[in-house]
Amino acid sequence: MKDSTTRDKYLRPATLLILLGVWHVASALVNSEILLPSPAATLKRLGELVVTETFWLAVMSTLRRGLTGFALSLLVGLFCGLLAGFNQVAKVLMQPFVLLSRSTPLMSIILLALIWFRSDQVPVFVAFLVCFPVIFGNVFAGVKNVDNSLLEMARVHRVGWWATITGVYLPSIAPYILAGA
Repeated sequence: MKDSTTRDKYLRPATLLILLGVWHVASALVNSEILLPSPAATLKRLGELVVTETFWLAVMSTLRRGLTGFALSLLVGLFCGLLAGFNQVAKVLMQPFVLLSRSTPLMSIILLALIWFRSDQVPVFVAFLVCFPVIFGNVFAGVKNVDNSLLEMARVHRVGWWATITGVYLPSIAPYILAGA
C-alpha cells in the first residue's frame, strides 16, 4: 500500500506536467494566440484579469447563478423525492419526468433553454437540470431504505407524523441527501 501511495504522490504532478507539455507543444504547432494560446500567455492574461473588478463581478455572478440552480434543485428534489417516497401516485407521476431528464442529452436541452429563457436564467436552469435528478433519486432511495424497525417503533409508541419525519426519516436520509448534493 505504501508503494501505491508513493507512486500516486508522483503520478498526479507528472500527469499535470504532461498535460501542460502537450498544451505547450500544441500551442506552438498551431502558432496562433487566438486559437490556442500557450500556457504562459494564458497565465499572464489571468494575472492581468484577476486584479480587475470586472473579473470578480463575473466570477460572483457565475457563482450566484450556479448556487441558485443548485439550491432550487435541492429544495425541489428534496420535496419531490420525499413526496414520491411516501406516495405511490406521486412516484408514478414524477418518474417519467425524472427518466426523461436523465436520458435526454443535456446539450439539446441547453439549446432549447437558450430559446425559452433569458440569458441570465439559462445557467440557473442548467444547474437545476443537472442536479435535480441526482438529488431526487437519492432522497427517494433514502426514504425507501429507512429502517423499518424504527418506523415500527414510532408507530408502537404513537409518535406523531412530524416527529416521525424529523426524528426517523430525516436522520436516515441525511447521508443520501449529502451524497446527492
